[in-house]
Amino acid sequence: HAGLGAIVLSWVLSPLLAGMIACAMYLLNYVLVFRASDPVNRAFKVAPLLHGITCAVIMYLIFLKSPMTKSVSASLRFVLCTAVLILVPITVHFFVSPCTRKFIEASQ
Repeated sequence: HAGLGAIVLSWVLSPLLAGMIACAMYLLNYVLVFRASDPVNRAFKVAPLLHGITCAVIMYLIFLKSPMTKSVSASLRFVLCTAVLILVPITVHFFVSPCTRKFIEASQ
């Protein structure tokens, strides 16, 4: 019965936790971007960081849950997730944001 209880509990806790994370991300965007005096430029500053955090968390969860990555050492997981946390924002800032900015300017 304990195994069934854990499964049912995960059915309740997983959506609640996902909802709390979604609310936190919305509030972060609301405070940092939507309330700014120039939300478009602020979005171009905040978006790379949010991309990096999101990619690093997804990578960490893959390392944590995937049977194929269980053998990866904790230190290597940390290094790889930190590298993603650093490299994704840099990539977004220098390659994705300029293209997005040009697209926005061209559509106005």
